[in-house]
Amino acid sequence: MRVPSVEDEDRRRQTRERERPVAERTAHVNRIKGLLMAQGVRDISPLRPDTGERLAALRTGDGRPLSPCLLAELRRELQRLEVISSMIAEVEAERDRVEVETEADRRIAALCQVKGVGPVAATVLGREVFHREFDNRRQLTSYLGLDPSPWASGSMHREQGISKSGNTRVHHRQQPFQ
Repeated sequence: MRVPSVEDEDRRRQTRERERPVAERTAHVNRIKGLLMAQGVRDISPLRPDTGERLAALRTGDGRPLSPCLLAELRRELQRLEVISSMIAEVEAERDRVEVETEADRRIAALCQVKGVGPVAATVLGREVFHREFDNRRQLTSYLGLDPSPWASGSMHREQGISKSGNTRVHHRQQPFQ
């Protein structure tokens, strides 16, 4: 096994840092939607830039305006959402400013040219997979978490499907590659 260099490990930090604020953004969006859904308000998208202005005009399911305490809570939640969205934008801008210095950076740039592979997927693959060397395809599929799980009992031999082992940053996608 080849231990990654300090520089390689530092470059991986960019993709790993983005994971937490994205999860936090999702939590804020779900919280806002949940608060509004409890009042019977369904057609709101918290990530739209005009959501703060639209709050005052919203009506509950039975036609009443939103209560003042709820409006205040929603506004604070929207402020948190704006802060975390700006942090995500900053991390993504830093990721996109990376100059092509290493072979992995060249691979990332080439992957971005492939239709259907965006900067997030290309960077994750470049930072998490391409820094390693694999001797055969079994090592690669094991690292990616795509290897089958065999099961044997007596004369019965079956494949149980794909295992959940491997690098979760590579094989676990909550949304399509961007």
